[in-house]
Amino acid sequence: MFNRILSSPPKWLLLFVGLLFCVPYLQSFYSPPVAHFFHEWFAAVLGVLICLVAFIQHQVQLSRTSLWLLGLVALIGAQFFIHPPVYAASVVGPMIYLLGAWLMMTAGATLRQHYTLNTLMIWIAWFALLASFVQACFGLLQLIGTPDWLTQVIAQPKGSFAGLMGNMRQQNHFADQVTFGLMAGVYLLASHQISKKVFIPLSVFILSALALSGSRSVFAYFSVALLLTMLWYFVVTEISIKQALKRILLILCLLLIVFTALQFILPLIPQLFTHDVTSAASSTNAATLSVVTTVQRATSSVDTFGLGVRVELWKTAITAFLAHPLLGLGLDSFAVLTWRTDQGGLMGYTMHSHNLLTEIAMSLGFFGLALLLIYFICLAKNFWQQSNTLALWPVLMMMSVMGIHALLELPFWYLHFLLPFALLAGLTEEQTNHHIAWVKPVALFAVVLMAILLLNTSKSYALITSTIKTQVPFQVMQRLYVDAGKNPLMKPLAESILNDYLPANEADLAKKLRLSQKVMEWRPYPRAIFKHAVLLALSGKTDQGEAVFFSALKAYPEASAMPAKMYCRTDSSVATKEILQAWIAKYQNGYLPTCSALIAR
Repeated sequence: MFNRILSSPPKWLLLFVGLLFCVPYLQSFYSPPVAHFFHEWFAAVLGVLICLVAFIQHQVQLSRTSLWLLGLVALIGAQFFIHPPVYAASVVGPMIYLLGAWLMMTAGATLRQHYTLNTLMIWIAWFALLASFVQACFGLLQLIGTPDWLTQVIAQPKGSFAGLMGNMRQQNHFADQVTFGLMAGVYLLASHQISKKVFIPLSVFILSALALSGSRSVFAYFSVALLLTMLWYFVVTEISIKQALKRILLILCLLLIVFTALQFILPLIPQLFTHDVTSAASSTNAATLSVVTTVQRATSSVDTFGLGVRVELWKTAITAFLAHPLLGLGLDSFAVLTWRTDQGGLMGYTMHSHNLLTEIAMSLGFFGLALLLIYFICLAKNFWQQSNTLALWPVLMMMSVMGIHALLELPFWYLHFLLPFALLAGLTEEQTNHHIAWVKPVALFAVVLMAILLLNTSKSYALITSTIKTQVPFQVMQRLYVDAGKNPLMKPLAESILNDYLPANEADLAKKLRLSQKVMEWRPYPRAIFKHAVLLALSGKTDQGEAVFFSALKAYPEASAMPAKMYCRTDSSVATKEILQAWIAKYQNGYLPTCSALIAR
């Protein structure tokens, strides 16, 4: 079968490319402890297939812009020695991701030389639009109540301001994917690939789902799309391109008007979406959402993680960058930084600064930020030099959606956004003189290594999930130790789970304390910190334990309501309960409004 695939590259390559913009966003496998693992896994598998078939069948073209990504890889590798991480995965993981992005850019540049850009983008656009429509269907099913046979496919969000999320279990990612699918539809309409009779009802349906997603970024996506299209319109010289861009501007304006109107129309007809929710409340599959639009969520005081908190996160990252301007603090350092600096519990536990630029500046310093900015400048130059190529419009729109989101979150930390973005970036390479003899063997060798790593990682993750499901502590501990030794990329996850399962008692206390210290320095989430405090006290370091406990309460005051058995298994140790009771008595009034839960069994 594989020989047949390789012997028919046009059909299979285009199929794999199209699926990359569809399958990772629609898959329904959610296995704890990492809900997005299979989103990334599917994207990685498709990326390997695209690269393998393209590199074997075609003369490989080097994307010059992608060389700046290799510069980031080299800088991260150097930081391994400058800022040694707690776990090697903190450095090796990002290096592998960036190497994967380099391969995808190389594949994109190769595809650009063997297929017309218009053919590639029409193919991608159809798959993206299809995925957008299916996601919108999933999202609306969340609202009206999911049938029993779809409960394993569609996520079940809770809370009045959760918003629609399709089946991805991440609200902003839902809005991203649906929006760039809609932008792809605009290109299909402007290119006369889809009729108005089909596009108009389809776009209204998709816009309704977007309005009910509650994502405040959608207005930014449309605004930037309009701005970039207008700039393109004034720069371009070819009359036919100007006319096409004029049509696109009109379509975008109409879509924005409809989207804005839906913000006020949809709340007037909640019974259409929440029919019989009250009577169905006892059903596990009943809808738990109300009709909440983007405007309602943006103006609500209930949804607290808004721009204000993000600004504080950005300030923290910028302050750290200014204190270490050249090389930064190292990757995977933001969580520890916020825990040590956040005294009011404003930010809570977060692994990154929710902004790509501040995150890179804080982690990699001036050199990392410079490499990233040069990379984006080169991409902008590629677009500028091809302003008369209309097929680059959907490329720019899809990339801009992910780029804007990167300034508010960190979507490029996920392969199902990084790899499609990199492929699109590779398609911006127009020159045909990039063929270098060594690129093909090196690229093929890298793809094979990626495939082996992908297989090994999936096996390790399957082992972790299976041991969690057994819920037998001894088996979990034994198998996770084995798994941590086999796959360094999974070691942090395996040891953090192991640390969670180990009871906080005197047995093997020295080993538990070393493990707890390691996990806390990697990811200081509340459970890890509170447990480390207890272990310190059990080992005779009561003052140190109390200091850690006190700092955790200031950073994560909401965690005081979490039962102790959730983070240190107090039912196995009388001494642990006594320690907690003493600390609770001391800090009852100031920091523990619901402290009884701390000693609840």
